[in-house]
Amino acid sequence: MIGTRARDRRGLPAVLAVVLLAVLWIWRGGMPLAAQADLPTLTAPVNDFANVIDPASEARLADLIRRLHGATGDTIVVATRPELAPFADERELAVKWFANNGQGIGDKEQDAGVLFVLAPKDRAAWIEVGYGLEGAITDGFAGSTTREVMIPLFRDGRYGDGLLAGVTAVAQRIAQERNVTLADLPEAPRAAQRSSRGMPLWLIVLMLFLWMALSSRGGGPGSRARRRGSMWGAGWSGWG
Repeated sequence: MIGTRARDRRGLPAVLAVVLLAVLWIWRGGMPLAAQADLPTLTAPVNDFANVIDPASEARLADLIRRLHGATGDTIVVATRPELAPFADERELAVKWFANNGQGIGDKEQDAGVLFVLAPKDRAAWIEVGYGLEGAITDGFAGSTTREVMIPLFRDGRYGDGLLAGVTAVAQRIAQERNVTLADLPEAPRAAQRSSRGMPLWLIVLMLFLWMALSSRGGGPGSRARRRGSMWGAGWSGWG
């Protein structure tokens, strides 16, 4: 009996080691894939890993970004990848990419960088702003630039034009904040005007009446779910 117990004790460290390795393996396997994902380091003003930016737009983007940096010291970087996976959403991707494998975007001390992220397969775009520029590029300005300036062009498949329009708007805002002038800026691309004649006036009035009637009754069954699925639920990005 004594010999058997001694052998059991000698084998205990090996058993514990196996259990520990198994726990570590399960824990690492259970980690979010995004935590294990490696993103390429952003080394240029325009990093088009999705291959969606036309050469003319890429050249104009690079020129504008370099001119802004020369005038203000602030840095804008554009990065595309085909899809968001393995990241949960565009914000998670942008935050991870803004770290840029420890290099950051722009001057680390000033933290005055802006990163434009586009994942066309998931119809996702995001503008990530460093703390040093949050006074000039507020959340509201970044959001409206994405929704109103960039996404209308993305809907038409004009990814280069959309990014150029967004970068132009942000660069102009930064230049204004720094009290400098970016001379001879070309006019930013704009989306084609879409006709609003498709919906008759009587239908608009009817829909408004029905909406008011439902609102007066608290929205009826399932109204809470509809509110969660409203247009604000998509955040800054997503286009159909």
